[in-house]
Amino acid sequence: MSETRRTRFADWLGRYRGWLLAAWIVHAVVLHALLLGMPSWDGFAYRLPPIVELVQHGGLGLDKYWVFPFQGFIPFAELTQAPLLAVLGLPALLLTGPLIVFPLCVLAIYKLGTKLTASTQGGTFAALAYVAIPLVNDQPFSGYIDYIVSAAVAYFVFALLELDGAARPRRAAVRIVIAVAIVSLTKPTGLYVCAMLSGLVLVGRFVARDQGRLRIVGKRTLGIALAAIAIGALPALTIQVIKLVHYGGPLYPYQFNVLGLKLGPGLPAKEMFAQSGLADETWREFGANFVAGWVWPRGAPSAFYDSRSLGGGWVLVVALAVLPVFLRSATRFEKWLGVSCVIVSVLARDFWYPRWSYTLIVALCMVIGRALPELARADRHRWRFWLAVGGLLLHLARPEYELWLVRQPGLGGPRLDVIGSPWFQGGAAALAPMPDLHARFVILEYTRDGFLVPLYGQRLTNEVVATIPRAHVGPRCEGLRQHVARDPQLRFIDDLDTTRGCARTCALPDKWGPCRVWQLFPSPAR
Repeated sequence: MSETRRTRFADWLGRYRGWLLAAWIVHAVVLHALLLGMPSWDGFAYRLPPIVELVQHGGLGLDKYWVFPFQGFIPFAELTQAPLLAVLGLPALLLTGPLIVFPLCVLAIYKLGTKLTASTQGGTFAALAYVAIPLVNDQPFSGYIDYIVSAAVAYFVFALLELDGAARPRRAAVRIVIAVAIVSLTKPTGLYVCAMLSGLVLVGRFVARDQGRLRIVGKRTLGIALAAIAIGALPALTIQVIKLVHYGGPLYPYQFNVLGLKLGPGLPAKEMFAQSGLADETWREFGANFVAGWVWPRGAPSAFYDSRSLGGGWVLVVALAVLPVFLRSATRFEKWLGVSCVIVSVLARDFWYPRWSYTLIVALCMVIGRALPELARADRHRWRFWLAVGGLLLHLARPEYELWLVRQPGLGGPRLDVIGSPWFQGGAAALAPMPDLHARFVILEYTRDGFLVPLYGQRLTNEVVATIPRAHVGPRCEGLRQHVARDPQLRFIDDLDTTRGCARTCALPDKWGPCRVWQLFPSPAR
């Protein structure tokens, strides 16, 4: 391949970047809507139910459910789902993320890449690297929000760079406030990621060596940056102070654990890591999970939104392949920023789990965004350019790969047919929404897999009234009689079969078992 073809391809990619992104998004939305449905776990269990409650009743309804993450849960990025949910019902879950939030995230990465490289090609290739990461292009369809944090971190760095030398520093400062607020409110730990990264970035930008001594340059700009960061962090900081006073820990229901400092009650990091696949907090386990997430999976890659099985794809491998080019061509600040992102990822202990590796994802996009335009113009190593670009483009076939995956026994994970497609290919773990019965449900302690979203029905006509623990059911369901007396139309979700010895009839059969919904104490037939 000649150099002309490489530069022409890079120019073509940059010229039509918006149209190409739109085409990929539309193709992915169509495949998910008709064939793949909504793949998720956390989205079904706890991220999206409060938003449905908000649409139905104007409140989050957290006290209705016995769900651990609901304790102290305050949604932020999840709220973007509310407007379309109110209009379209469950089908909106395949539209809001891909059509609204995801393009804004890509734009944030593009802006940082363009700013760092002073080239739209650099921004285009950085954005391509971001879109290529499987967890990034899968999470918008799943109700997960980690991909937003990575993009918000990138926008935060972009805003800091825009402030330096800006003709209107106040306008640039507003960007910093917005970026910090998004990072810190989307993920509670984002506040501390921002703090660590901003410290390193500001040192790289405003500390200079003068005759062997370190001195601060641009003190006014630095002051504006620090003030903007503080204002942006204020909402999240306020929430965490309230949690500290109310629950005893700023990150409750999770235990505060930052840089080895532990504070208050809550789920320990060790247990949270174990639930995410980390057997023990040792470097050997960190390394093994890092390899499984970024280099080579332990089995067939699946559930990319979760990311533990090659959720990062081979984008890290591509970045390492072009790293020498980055090191030769990058500015001093770019190198400092890349190293800072890696340091923060190691200190935060998130590098092993791709969907938590917010700053590492930014670093990979930076490396690729700088290196590929250089390779497009280089006289040597032409093959490296085409291999890198081909490797990234291959990742965009993630939806097509999942069409194969769902046909394999035991692979693919749960999927919800949110539009009722006759062509749905959900596989063995396929889910369908509850029929729109205009029913009022009571959950007896637990619903299968903890999934709540399917209960509401495609048009969100079903309601959940309460969750009742098994200890309150009583012999022959005597503890439930008062609820039925108040509302005879109540229907009970009893996936633990706690009402087996009670007077009941099946109100909705279930293909997995004897019944999905029960009516208790039915009136005797006349």
